[in-house]
Amino acid sequence: FSRAKRYDRNLSCIMLALENFAEIEEHYGSPISNLFIKTQARILKNSLRNADSIFRYDDNEFFIILPETTLEDAFILAERLKYHIENYNYNIEKSLDVHDETKELQSLKPKISIGISSFPHMGITSSFELIQMSDSFISQNKHHHEGHLN
Repeated sequence: FSRAKRYDRNLSCIMLALENFAEIEEHYGSPISNLFIKTQARILKNSLRNADSIFRYDDNEFFIILPETTLEDAFILAERLKYHIENYNYNIEKSLDVHDETKELQSLKPKISIGISSFPHMGITSSFELIQMSDSFISQNKHHHEGHLN
C-alpha cells in the first residue's frame, strides 16, 4: 500500500469468501473440505498475474492484492474468478475413496461472495482500510445478494 500511495499508483484488492465452506466441511468432513479449499486456491492462483498476490485470509476467505490495477479492472477480474470457480468440474470423488456420496459430490458447487476495494478510489487512506472495505462488502453481499460483486 505504501508504494502505491507514495507513487500515486493504482492498487486494488479482492476478498473472496466461499460461503458454503462450513456446510461442506460439516457434511463431507476434513479431507473433502481441505481438497475443496486447495482446489479454490489453485483456480485463483492460475487466474492471476505474477505480480498479484493471494493469501488465505480465513477458513473460507481469500485476499488478493492487485498492484497497478484499477477498480474497473478489478471488477473484470472478479467476474472472471467467479466464473472459473463456479464452472469448475469438481470431480473430488476421484481423488478420495468415496462411494456412497458420489452423486452429492458431483453437484458440489461453491457459493461465493466477493468484495472489492481500490486505491486511490473510495477515499482509502491505509492498508487497513483497504482490507476492511473489501471485507465489509463481503458482509453486505452475504445479507443482500448472494454471489453478487460489490
